[in-house]
Amino acid sequence: MRIFITGAQGTGKSTLVKRLEEELPSLHTHDSMSREFMDFKDEQFGEDFQYKISLYCLDMYVNDHDFISSRSYFDSIAYPSMNEKYNDIVSMVRLYKKYLFQDDCIYFYLPIEFDISSDGNDLRCVDKEYQRKIDSLIRLEIASLSKEEQEKVITLHGSVEERMDQIMKALL
Repeated sequence: MRIFITGAQGTGKSTLVKRLEEELPSLHTHDSMSREFMDFKDEQFGEDFQYKISLYCLDMYVNDHDFISSRSYFDSIAYPSMNEKYNDIVSMVRLYKKYLFQDDCIYFYLPIEFDISSDGNDLRCVDKEYQRKIDSLIRLEIASLSKEEQEKVITLHGSVEERMDQIMKALL
């Protein structure tokens, strides 16, 4: 099973991944990988940062199984879409779409329901307009899916506990 938690920064993805890790110990997590990349972005990646993180994620999405990830197909399209320079990344991610909506994939989308804060994370962008644009791009991408693909995307609402209940019900 491949579980993807998707949404703009600050919507609670990492919190849910940590909770799911406790509930589903047989699955490993890919939560901190984007933060690990961010830690070395200026030193190692420079201009090629979006390329390298997208390639890393695509490799993980396609070749790994039995995981929970705080980054998904939708994030891998939305964030690079904010800069025309990375249109080829968006096209590349779309090429892998068939692998990312197979029977073992499920997506949980977290819309922006509360003010975004840094929560002590200096890597998180707290620009509300930027995050709303990311959220809008994710919603547009979900809306463009086929009916069969849309059935693999569940929108979560409410508190962490309410979201966890929604996830666990969907996984049963």
